Amino acid sequence: MKLLALRRTASPSVVLLRHVNELPREAQSALLIANLPTVLDDLGCGAIVSLSPTRMAVRRLPIA
Repeated sequence: MKLLALRRTASPSVVLLRHVNELPREAQSALLIANLPTVLDDLGCGAIVSLSPTRMAVRRLPIA
């Protein structure tokens, strides 16, 4: 992620799963799958998506 910011590029998109270490892999997958339709356009345009069980944040690339 730091490289994306330093290079000011618009790709590749990145999805970060945060605060999920205590969740089983199936729950992590379910979190991603449940939110993917919401962020699909953002990922196609270039974005960093941060997902946790209680929160979602989207930051479009390039990072200024």
